[in-house]
Amino acid sequence: MLRLLPEKTYLRNFWNMGLLFTVIILLFSYLLRQQYSRQAYEDINQLMATKTDSLSQGFEYQLDHLRSYALNIYQDPEITNWLMSDQNEPLSAAAAFKSVSKYMSLQSYIASTYLVNRKTGQVINSKDGIHTFADFEDQAMLTRMSERPPTMLRFFDHTMAGQSYLALTVPSNRSPIAGQGYVVILLDKGLLEKYLLQNLNDATASIRIVDGERHVILGGSDAFDTRLLQPDLKNHQVYLGDNVYLIHAHAFKVEDWTLYSTVKLKDISKNIDRIELEILGMCLFLLLLLSALTFWNSRRHFKPFSQLASQMKKTVASTMPAPGNKRITEFAIIKSGLDHMVKSMEEMNNVIRNHQEVIKNEFMRQWVLQGTYNEAFLQTGGLRLQALLSSDIYLAIMRINRFQAFSERYSYASRKLLLYAMGNIAGEVLAKHGFISETVDLGSDHLVVMIGGGGQGVTPAQALYEARQEIGNWLQFQVTVALSGRTAVQSNIRAVYDRTCDLTLLRFFNEQDKVYAEEDLGPYWSEPKPDFDEKLVQELIQSVRKSHKEKAREQLDKLFARLQTLTYAECQFQLKLLLFYMFKAFNKVMADQETGGADLLLQKFDTLMDVKDWIYSQCVTIIDSVALKHSTSNRKEELASEIFDYVKQRLHDPMLTLESIADYLVLSVSYVRLVFKETYLVTLSDFIHQERLEQAKKLLLSTDLPVLDIAERSGFQSKTTFFTSFKKYTGLTPNQYREQNSE
Repeated sequence: MLRLLPEKTYLRNFWNMGLLFTVIILLFSYLLRQQYSRQAYEDINQLMATKTDSLSQGFEYQLDHLRSYALNIYQDPEITNWLMSDQNEPLSAAAAFKSVSKYMSLQSYIASTYLVNRKTGQVINSKDGIHTFADFEDQAMLTRMSERPPTMLRFFDHTMAGQSYLALTVPSNRSPIAGQGYVVILLDKGLLEKYLLQNLNDATASIRIVDGERHVILGGSDAFDTRLLQPDLKNHQVYLGDNVYLIHAHAFKVEDWTLYSTVKLKDISKNIDRIELEILGMCLFLLLLLSALTFWNSRRHFKPFSQLASQMKKTVASTMPAPGNKRITEFAIIKSGLDHMVKSMEEMNNVIRNHQEVIKNEFMRQWVLQGTYNEAFLQTGGLRLQALLSSDIYLAIMRINRFQAFSERYSYASRKLLLYAMGNIAGEVLAKHGFISETVDLGSDHLVVMIGGGGQGVTPAQALYEARQEIGNWLQFQVTVALSGRTAVQSNIRAVYDRTCDLTLLRFFNEQDKVYAEEDLGPYWSEPKPDFDEKLVQELIQSVRKSHKEKAREQLDKLFARLQTLTYAECQFQLKLLLFYMFKAFNKVMADQETGGADLLLQKFDTLMDVKDWIYSQCVTIIDSVALKHSTSNRKEELASEIFDYVKQRLHDPMLTLESIADYLVLSVSYVRLVFKETYLVTLSDFIHQERLEQAKKLLLSTDLPVLDIAERSGFQSKTTFFTSFKKYTGLTPNQYREQNSE
């Protein structure tokens, strides 16, 4: 016996383990087959009952859903308008056909939909358009509606052109108004059987739905005699010749239908025997597999790594380190190859980012947000940018009015396209007047337009006014436009940008059909009075942002207690200032509610207390609108994507904060944090910090800019903060990182 054992250790181990596996698996196979055989017959009845109830409930739920869907089709304004019409109106018919086509695309079970107008004698078929009653293919349906108008929302069996469907007619009443038109949906029985009854995936069970007259509505692939069914019994057996059938029934609540699940016991027994043989076969296969794995474990465990290392050695041989006296392992080869691939991808990204248009847009955003002009970008910006910056420029802001309603009407992607269209329209109009322009999208509710060129002493105000009109005509929304004075390109553009943004808020004081300029600020913004408590106003704004209604009320009481001690003129002026600060902080919400200017608004109130109550009601409305937005938001992924893009476009801005992002979205800071964390699995603060550091790393490797300039372009407010964060993030100082990665 010992001579039969292999001499080599790994073969002897394989032999012993093979015998052990054989005994264990054969014993396991025997016990498993016995246990399965006993348990299968005990569980089959419960299994079929559960399956029948589950299928019935799912099918009834789908029928209820289809009933609701049919009612939605009927209540569609375009469809209802056509159904109730007593004249042949092609436009109304086209609108109804378009609407019903839209509904058809959203529900796969509906094979066809008819819109029947009994007054005009016309039918719209979702498949082939409009017909008269005379040339309509499904005359049987017209006859049924004429002779037997529907009285209940029940599905019924319907045959058309040799094809059987489930049909439903809406409305289910016989009132004179509703009787003018009907919506008829025909359901595809094949799809219902395939996806709801699962009839094609089970060879042992036959599932059928039978009406009160024992006619098969759906299912039933065999020749079972439905007259043998006993509808009064939920679970019973039927004997037919040598066969015994196990029957489970479930009656529907609305339709006079019953779902029957039929299983032939002979098939169950056959399947049990077959499965026992399959268990034995699988156990034997498992035995062979374990034996093979035992023999080939070490070799096959490392073979994929060897193949990968060999392939990488061939493809990236030039990047491999010199072997010297040290042996290069396969893991070292793989690591070297992966490093080469990562480096290649980074180089490709750098090439893409160095594209002229990308560089120009990046420069323009950086220039606006940081305010500092860099001559180095002028050489790579193209002829158009060079012409723009060859002399002093104007800066214009085009702010979308009623941005809250605008953002609710359009998705984020649509808003981006509309801002792009705004820039194109403004550029074309300005070019027609002889100006050169570049637009900057900062991902907010406005567009920045840099304007150069033009004649001596000619401002682009008239061109911007025409652009504002064209935007309203073509894009169907209104914008407020403000224009700065002529500014040197070396000036602090960020300060000009902030001042011009404030100019657009003059619309609050006096909503005029004009382009606001800096000289318009004089009548409304004289020197603040010494007793105006700006600190208390800012505390009031913060209370509203934090949804503290009671605290806001207390702060309003303090403000108005001081206003009561002033003269009428002083009180009027400080009320305007208060309203201006509120409008500036919440313009995306308040602009939707009040128009006509502050002077006209204040004239509506008789007493100072009326003004205070109105301001408090606005604060409550803002708080409630933010809370409602939190509770009804169903577009978290789109919102997170919008936050992502907004941060990317404003990384250069050292003033970018969670509060500014929340103000732009008209949401609370906590909700913005939550949405971003749920989507990207990283906090928003960490994401901003990490993106700024990644931006700094790229600039260190792709440019020769000083470290201080790189810190500013990455949005860091001080060199110390940048050095500390970069060292903590990479383990190196910026200069060390540049030197180490440039070798």
